[in-house]
Amino acid sequence: MPAYLSTNIHPQNSHTQVPQRIVIVGGGYIAVEFAGIFAGLGSEVHLVYRQDLPLRGFDEEVRPGCAALFTSSCLYCTEL
Repeated sequence: MPAYLSTNIHPQNSHTQVPQRIVIVGGGYIAVEFAGIFAGLGSEVHLVYRQDLPLRGFDEEVRPGCAALFTSSCLYCTEL
């Protein structure tokens, strides 16, 4: 995986541009929510997580379907 520069996204920063590509580390609901936001804004999003599927702790019948939806909506999911 190529090296990525870290971007400090904080409300006090006045970012006016959406990143072209972004890597979000984690598979929890907050990481998935931010991944969806950036994908909706047009960024190429790479979601990296340790488990076999994102959203650990959620219903086991829902997780595979969510992962399939993520990959169909320009989100690249990668298991570590």
